[in-house]
This record gives sequence, C-alpha cells and structure tokens, in this order.
Amino acid sequence: MTKALRAEPLITFQPGELTDLPQDGSWIFATGPLTSAAPGQAIRDLTGADSLAFFDAIAPIVHADSIDMTICWLQSRYDKGETEAERTAYINCPMTRADYEGFIDALLAADKTEFHEGETAGYFDGCLPIEVMAERGRETLRHGPMKPVGPDQCPQPDRKALCRRPAAPRQCTWHAV
Repeated sequence: MTKALRAEPLITFQPGELTDLPQDGSWIFATGPLTSAAPGQAIRDLTGADSLAFFDAIAPIVHADSIDMTICWLQSRYDKGETEAERTAYINCPMTRADYEGFIDALLAADKTEFHEGETAGYFDGCLPIEVMAERGRETLRHGPMKPVGPDQCPQPDRKALCRRPAAPRQCTWHAV
C-alpha cells in the first residue's frame, strides 16, 4: 500500500512532525498513540474535541499452517458472497464445549500488552480486543464474534463452529464477525 501511495504523482508525502495542519487541499493526517502536543492540539482545535483517543486492536495472529483443515473448513458466514473468495473468506474452527472452555482458560491466562505511561484503554464496545471480551464473562464471546450460528457445512456435526477466522495465504487473525 505504501509503495502504491508513494508512486502516485498526486500524493505528496511529508514525513516528520507537523505542528500546524495544512490549510488548503485534501490531506490525511496519520498519527498514532504517542502524538506529540502540537499536532494533537491542532487536531483538537480543528475538530472542537476536548481530547483525542487512539485505539488499535492488537489481534492475536494464528498461522494458517497451524490449523487442522481436516477439522476446519472455509466458508463465509451464512454462505454469503458473490465470488469464491468471498464465499470462503473465513476459516471455521468448530469447538466442543471442552474446546471452548480450554480456549477461554488459555485466553484469560495469556500475557497481555501493558500500556505505556499516559496511555489508557478507552475501548469502544463495538470493537473490543478478544481478551477484554473474555474478561467480561466466559460466555461473552459466544454471544459476539464466536456466536455459534452461520456456517452450516460443518464436516463434524457434533461440533458447532464457535470460532471464525478470516482466511489468508500465510496467516489469519481473529476477527469479529
């Protein structure tokens, strides 16, 4: 993406710290959680916001070659999609109740990223990290991104697909659907 954007003649990159926002043209101001005072204040002044929040969900990565595809299968939720890629956009990983409980136990026991000084976790409820959802209750994921509905082609009917992950050539990430 960066290479394509840099090659576009109508786009000018200006790396480095900006203390004032441009006054003309169209622009994208890409900043992060450690935005310094001057550009942060410039954005607040422009938007009228009292404060800024930055949140980037840190998704656990699961390597595709670690998924047992004799148990799992590719299918979109509710078999939607016009193209084959859309119809097979998720790796569906069925779990028994014991599998699910073990998953939740491991998730709750896993190391978590610590926030830097001055950072807070002002989460948006519609986009919570999976470990935060699990901390809210053992059944929370079963009523959200791991809801056991949708795919109906489970190769093992005694298991429900409680977990869906988007398929990718080399890896997949947990994804709320």
